[in-house]
Amino acid sequence: MTAVEDGVPAIAVSTGGLEPPVPDRILSAMRPTDDFVVELLDRLRAGAHGGRLLPEGLGLNVDHPVLGADGSGTARGADLIPQDPLPALTSAYAYNGDGTWKVTVGMADRPARPGSDVVVAAGHVSVSPITPGWNPTTGDQARAANLSAGLRP
Repeated sequence: MTAVEDGVPAIAVSTGGLEPPVPDRILSAMRPTDDFVVELLDRLRAGAHGGRLLPEGLGLNVDHPVLGADGSGTARGADLIPQDPLPALTSAYAYNGDGTWKVTVGMADRPARPGSDVVVAAGHVSVSPITPGWNPTTGDQARAANLSAGLRP
């Protein structure tokens, strides 16, 4: 988000969802995630004709699922969906009394917005437009749709 706010083309990439990670499966899933991101970048490069890969003020968030017993499964498709504007994680800070702070992170106690990047179709990669302020417009959604149309994992 900070890169997009500063005018830098940016793509955030995640492997796996919000469930507790299984390290070996996540590591195996990074290969199909990488393959998808390379395909996305190739698509963006081809459409940029030597210019910016992404329009000013628009970034992309890519969430790739972990599939298969070992995590190396291929996603069934890619969906362009809105990003949930509410944070999935919460943080708390406790002063230790010695000039340091203890930070704890937990899951937000709220349901994800239906149809958002937090709740994606089973086995699909989600691609979401991101903009400063977490409020992509329908125009941003359309620009992101044009950039990612026909992408297959």
